[in-house]
Order: sequence, then structure tokens, then C-alpha cells
Amino acid sequence: MKRKSIYLRPVGALAILTLILGALIAFNNARIGKTRYSWIALSTKDTKETLEKQVAEHPDAKFLNIFSASFQDADTAALAQVTSLDSVHIAKSDLGAETIGRIIRLPSLKRVYLTELKLSDPARAQQLINAIAESPALEELYLEKIALTGLDLSPFGKLSHLKSLSIQNAGLNSDQLPFLQKLATLTKLTLSENPIDCSFFANLGDAKLTILGLANTLVDDSCAEVIAGRGELNSLDLGFTKLSEVGVATLKELKNLDFLTLANLPARNETISSLASLSRLIDLDISGTQVTDGIVAILKNAKKLEQLSLSRTTLSKEELIQLGSLHSLYSLNLSETKTDDDVVTKLTNLNLLGTLSLSKTPITEGSLVSLSRFKYLEDLSLVGTSISQAALENFEKQNTGVSVMAEDQPKGELE
Repeated sequence: MKRKSIYLRPVGALAILTLILGALIAFNNARIGKTRYSWIALSTKDTKETLEKQVAEHPDAKFLNIFSASFQDADTAALAQVTSLDSVHIAKSDLGAETIGRIIRLPSLKRVYLTELKLSDPARAQQLINAIAESPALEELYLEKIALTGLDLSPFGKLSHLKSLSIQNAGLNSDQLPFLQKLATLTKLTLSENPIDCSFFANLGDAKLTILGLANTLVDDSCAEVIAGRGELNSLDLGFTKLSEVGVATLKELKNLDFLTLANLPARNETISSLASLSRLIDLDISGTQVTDGIVAILKNAKKLEQLSLSRTTLSKEELIQLGSLHSLYSLNLSETKTDDDVVTKLTNLNLLGTLSLSKTPITEGSLVSLSRFKYLEDLSLVGTSISQAALENFEKQNTGVSVMAEDQPKGELE
């Protein structure tokens, strides 16, 4: 019995995860004879010859993944033969404007994920924007770590079928977003890690957003009521924004919220109490907030709560032990808290727990025995603990169904 809420926060790995998931589904369908979908994957060592070989082998490819590769326009002419592409992910690559245009303008393309493209100057970035705008059937667009400061984004207003838009860490400001008024079909919007402020809301028009990600922006209390008035929202990320506790309190009006992130906001127990009564709340991130002992009793009011992050809070050991009464939890993040071996022992009655983070906590190898008792544990993070490598290897041998992360991953790798 393994239960997971089908939700991914709008973070940098989302594009890669989505593409991989699609590829795996395609592979499985092909394996069982349902559909003969295929994909093309190119990386650092691939050349014009390998590209042409893959195109010849997979002319009906639905997925294209280009990672850390470099191709001149003359090397990629063969891609014009792949006319059935559904999804494209290009990351950390240096491609000519003609190549990008050739790929993105395909009439079948519905999903585009571009991260950390090596664009030499603003003119190339503007060419990219213009090419994307000519993709007639595009439904999902994800751009991350691509410098867009000061560029004209108005061509995006042509994307009449766009349902999901994510532009993160791109240097955007609110003055560049009037095109949003034209995206009538938009339901998911993430603008995290950009210096946008509350004035951008004037550009949303009548868009019925169900997902809104504004983490690490300049959003403050001046638009708290505007946000609270968007009753259709079921996912909201306001972590690391400028909202005060007064602004956070207005969010209690969002009765349809399933997922809420308030990381590093000045929220105390009283404020969380009004939010915990939201009847649909499944996922709550209050890491780095000012919650104190007594918060667990408040969280019991969130009857459907499955995923909880209390990372970087100052809760006592006694309070952390009380988390064992939240029996519906599937995912729990206690990194950088006072969680020790005694706390872990008391949490073993969380029978549904599948994901647990204990990174940078004072646990010892004594916790490994308790961790083995979590029947459905799949993902365990132990970064920055005192547990030895030998003990971890022995734990993994005895618990083959558990994926353990015990050291920080190099930049660019997936969690």
C-alpha cells in the first residue's frame, strides 16, 4: 500500500521530472504493445552523426531531450524530419537560433521546458521568445535561468492554448507581464525568484488560476486581499516573499487550497490555526516560520494533511514527538530541527510515511533500527548527520526499497 499525492512543487527539477515521466510512460506503453512512442536524447558527447542516427531510428519520436550539448544550425537539419514531437526539454545547451526555431515551431509541440540555455546576448534571447510565440499548439511552457530582463515578452500573448506557464529566476519585472491578459486558458502560473511585485496582478485579467507560485518575489501585504480573492486556487506558494503575518492570515479565505507553502514567513501558531481549518489542505510547508510548541494540536484540525514541512523550526523534542499522532502523514520534513533518536522512535507509528527528511539533525546510528520499522518508507534524507557511511550501506542492504540521500548532490542533479 503506497500512497502519494500527485503533486510536484514548481521547482527547477520539474521540467526534467516531467520529461522523464513521459518517457517512462511511453517506454512502458511500447513494451506492452499499446503505443510505439519513442524519444531522442542528446548530450555532451553527441555529434551530428549521432543526432542523425537517432532521428533515423525514431522518426516518430514524441520526446526530445537535449542536455549539456552544443550544435551548430547546420548540424541539426535532420530534426526537421521529426514532425510528431509532443514534448521538448533543452537544458544547459548551446544551440543556434535556427535550431531552436526548427524545434519549437513544430505544429505538434505541446510542452516546452528550457533551462539554463547558453544565450550569448539579449538578441538571441529575444529570438527565442519570438520562436516560442509561433508554436501554435503549445500548452505548457517552462523557462528557468534564462536572462529575460528588459526583453519584450508581448509575443507570448499569441499562445492562445497555453494552460501552464512557469518563468523562474529570469530577472522578470512586473512591467513585462501585460501579455498575461491575453492568456485566457491559463490555469497554472509560476513566477518564482523574479523581482516582480504586486502590480503584476493587474495583468491577470479573468484567468482562472488553480496553481500560483510566487516564491522569493517582492509580493507583500498590498496584494494579500487580491490573492485571497482568487477562490479557485488549490495550490499557492508564497514562501520567502514579503508578506507579514497579517497578510498570511487573509489566506484563510481560500477554501479550495490543497497545497500551501509559507516557508520563511512570520507566521505563528495563531495564524496557522486559522489555516489548518481549511478542509481540503493536503500539503503544508511552514518551514522557517515562527511556530512554537502547541502547533501539532493545531495541525490535527487539518484532517486531510498528508505532507508537512517543519524544517528550520524551533520546536522542542516533546512537541516533535507529538507528530506521531498525525497518522495521515505520507511525507514529513524535519530537517534542521531538534529531532533525535528518541523522537524518531516515537514516530514509527506513522504507518503511511513514505518520505522523511532528517537532514542536519542530531540523530545517530541508533535511529537506523527505528527507521527500518517504517513499512512504506521509500525516500529518506540524512544529509549532514553523524551516521557513518558503513552504517548507511548496511541499512540500504537491509532496506532495499528505501532510497537514501546522505550527502549534498552536485548542482544540476535531481533530488
